Amino acid sequence: MTDDALQRRRATALASLELISPPQQTLIPATSRQLMLGWPLVWNIATGDFTAWVLAQQSDRGHPTLVKRALKAVGQYKDMRAAAVNLATAFEVAGVDRALSPDRRATMQDCALRARLSAAFLGDRESAVTMSAEADSEAVAVTDDAERRLLLTTAAELRYLSLLIDRGAFDPGIARAKLRQVAWDDLAAMAEVVGFWVALDRSRNAGETLGERLLGGVRDDTRWDPDEPEDVPIEDLRIGGSLLVLASVQHLPGSAKDGSRPGSGSTPRSEWSPIAGVRLPCVPVPDLADARSILTSEFPHAASVIDRILGPLVGRPWVRLPPILLVGSPGSGKTRLARRVAEVLGLAVTVYGCAGVADASFLGTSRQWSTGRASVPLQAIRRAESATVCIILDEVEKAGEGRTNGSLADGLLGMIEGANAFLDPYLECATDLSGVTFLATANSVRGVHPALLDRFFRVTMPDPRAEDLVPLALALMADLRTERGSDEAWMPDLEGDELAIVGHHWRGGSVRALRRLVETVISSRDHLAPRH
Repeated sequence: MTDDALQRRRATALASLELISPPQQTLIPATSRQLMLGWPLVWNIATGDFTAWVLAQQSDRGHPTLVKRALKAVGQYKDMRAAAVNLATAFEVAGVDRALSPDRRATMQDCALRARLSAAFLGDRESAVTMSAEADSEAVAVTDDAERRLLLTTAAELRYLSLLIDRGAFDPGIARAKLRQVAWDDLAAMAEVVGFWVALDRSRNAGETLGERLLGGVRDDTRWDPDEPEDVPIEDLRIGGSLLVLASVQHLPGSAKDGSRPGSGSTPRSEWSPIAGVRLPCVPVPDLADARSILTSEFPHAASVIDRILGPLVGRPWVRLPPILLVGSPGSGKTRLARRVAEVLGLAVTVYGCAGVADASFLGTSRQWSTGRASVPLQAIRRAESATVCIILDEVEKAGEGRTNGSLADGLLGMIEGANAFLDPYLECATDLSGVTFLATANSVRGVHPALLDRFFRVTMPDPRAEDLVPLALALMADLRTERGSDEAWMPDLEGDELAIVGHHWRGGSVRALRRLVETVISSRDHLAPRH
């Protein structure tokens, strides 16, 4: 950046900060957006602010019955924190209720964020963690420097708040201004450390850089590294990086060597030797502008969701998304969006249906059982021969809650938190799953394990609108051609009267219903086609 450009950016940032900086106090409850930007609570007291906001909401006669009941029940709670959590849940459920209009659902979703923020400031750790992730995500998506500063401060503030709650040091009477000052000081300290190492890394013109020390050996101009496994193409390593997922299988019975191609044996050692001791390539981040263009053309109703999903990839060398939970009404296109995001980013996809799962077999099972197998992510890595794959946990809220045979939720938490050294029960050794992207879908947050809500960044999936018919129909036709092994010459896109007929019967809502209508039109083509 040139000196002139830097000066213009500084001037713009300062002017913007002056315009959007929050006031020192307010007597009117702030909106969810204002709270995310650091506005104070009413009277600087969490209970007073929540009470004032609830009174304002009770005067809104447009709220659905579920929300009205939750608002009415607030006064019956002795613990205001619990009241705020209950109210947030009611708004979240209403936010995906297809019986409501799109505008009213959007209002419900905004109120859910506001109630979650109130719950956080009243001492609910789960809400503090959830809203911290929300602020982080918004900070990635915005382009205004001042707005990003305020959102990053809010994310750090809520993380600090969750830490205080964990340590039993939470004080509901503490002013936001004090919390935000501590958060900003922490951010400044981290920035100083990062800046120090970035400058030091850049100044080391000779020898390996800090990044190379962290990511692997230095390759000379010949592009050959004697320490690099010959099984991995050099171009793969140079562009996207690599990970050693499975260090060795020499501890297993058998004679297969690490890195050898599968032989005629059926032992676990021969089965997994092809990827043992081999650094598997990571998929490099593609052009995100192109990826966004493709996805928004297929899912025009979910442009904001797509931006939030792709945001964390900015500046990363290879594709790996943080755990994301898509919440939306049945048929809104959650699973298809998750699959298409992974495909457009170049990741191999495995969809794991969670409905009815009542054990922890997702994590792998011991070889002492005849049905023993490695974890689902590790199997996906072996099939793709890539360290970066995507696992879609479909309908995660419908997983069984029993723990007799283990729990999917409990095991998944351990896998995510210890991804770089996950102990696979089948191979009985550590495996590096840090390149795995976990995307989950749910029709509602009810039934989702609370700890998963802490670890997954939650994004609400909006329902398709009637005006989205054409792009959705085009995307569905592409899917159907792929499934039927056909092409556009034999199965052209819908147009004219066909689209009009489909549009007459579909006014928005479920993509599944739209797909059934499209399939009906295709069947009618076959029926009405001239016979010779």
